[in-house]
Formats: sequence, C-alpha cells, structure tokens
Amino acid sequence: MCRKSGLIKASMIESKCNNCSHSKRKHVCKRTTKKSRQLKAHVSMYYAISDGASRIYTDEQRINGYSRILSPKKVSLINVFINGVPQSPISYTIHRGRFRLKTIGVPTKGVPIIIQFIRFGTRKKRCVHKAVAIIKPFVTATSSSPVASGGAVSTAVNPDVPRFIATITAGMIGFTDTTITATSFVDDNGTAVIVLPSPPTHGYFNVYVNGILQEGGLSTLSTASLFLETTEFSPGVPVVLEVADFSNTTSTITTEPTISAPIITVTT
Repeated sequence: MCRKSGLIKASMIESKCNNCSHSKRKHVCKRTTKKSRQLKAHVSMYYAISDGASRIYTDEQRINGYSRILSPKKVSLINVFINGVPQSPISYTIHRGRFRLKTIGVPTKGVPIIIQFIRFGTRKKRCVHKAVAIIKPFVTATSSSPVASGGAVSTAVNPDVPRFIATITAGMIGFTDTTITATSFVDDNGTAVIVLPSPPTHGYFNVYVNGILQEGGLSTLSTASLFLETTEFSPGVPVVLEVADFSNTTSTITTEPTISAPIITVTT
C-alpha cells in the first residue's frame, strides 16, 4: 500500500520553468518570449574633392547627393578616408558643417575626401535615396619614354633626275616675267617634250640660266610651262631644268630593334 501511494505521489510532481519559478504546465514564460531590441546602423557619407590647397572643408564643398558634415555628438562613429586611405582621428577635427585637417601637408588636387558617419539606434528612420556621383580614387603618375636599341634598316635610294633644255627667245620675254612652254624644251636625248613633270612631292627641281643656278623662289613649274619672275634675259640664253624625284626610295627593317618598356612611377 505504501508503495502504491508513493507511485501516486511521484506522478504529481511538476517540473519548473528554467527561466522562472512557474510550473511548465500551461505556462508560457514571458522572459523567453520577450522581443529583443536590435540596434541598427544608419550610415551617412560626406564627399568632397580636394582643391590641393585647403585644409578646411564645409558643407558648401560637398558633392550633390551626399550628406552634410554632421556633429560628432549626433553620431556613434566617424571614419575619414582620403583617397581611400583611412585617417587617424588625431589628424583632423570635425564640427557640425566643418572639417579641418591637422596634417603637415594637404591632399593633392583632385583627391576624394570622404567622411563616414555611423549612428546606432533602434528607431526606424525613413531614408530617401537620391542619385549620387560615383566615388573614384585619384592617381597621379609619371612615365619614362621607351628606348629603342639595336635594329638595322636597309634603305634603297633610286632617284629619277631628268633634265630639260630650252633656249630663250624674244617671244618668251614679257613685261614682268618670262614663260617657257613645255614644247620649247628637249630632254637629255634631244627629244622634243610635250609635257613637263609636275613638281615632285618627294624631291625638288633646279633651274640653271646660262649655267648659273637660280633662286628657288624665282621659278614656278607646271606640266605646261616653266614660269620665271624676271625679264633680265637676252634671246639665245640657255635654260636647264633639272627635276629630282626620290619617291622610289624604299626602306626595310632587316633587324628588329629592342624597345624597352616605360617605367611608371605612381606619385599619389
């Protein structure tokens, strides 16, 4: 009988909640169901471009779409990046609307200055997203010129130098100039000429009057005639036209040169 009552007594023992002293029977512990409060990070960024001279930057220098300079009292954490490199807190001071560098030098012109403001809290804040400019690092560098060494070039010069001879007649001499038509010339073989060569693009022509080389600005050559800006001739004086054309010149690289790669030095 005692054994039986012991069994009945043991079945009525109830376990307790691990978090409180209440029985687990039909009991929901408030301590385990209490909703936790999560801290959320709200991030704002100030973005400006260095002018290469200033140490102080304000809200007026910020890029459109980015945050103003917030007061340190209103945020939990501040990070400053200059050209993407984090800066020590002792190298700057921040007040609402004003950022001042305490460094010896100043950032190079064009370098991005970014201030990141982080605030932790539970309050939900409505964010309005705007289109902003892309932040890019600023890099300056110098480069040496490549140097070619070795190599060999073979050049074949095949000039075409025909000569044409004419004799001045009274009919060629005008009031202010002298014109010798193409048909008045013969070539080196004594053959009559119909047209004269055009002034060569890769060459030159010389005019000899009575065996004397004349100034280049005195003559104008065309396929129809040789025009001389002078009348100081006597009939019977010989004129020699020499045309040198080097357009048949060719060059071939027989040994390729070695070209060094430029040395690029990043200064920023």
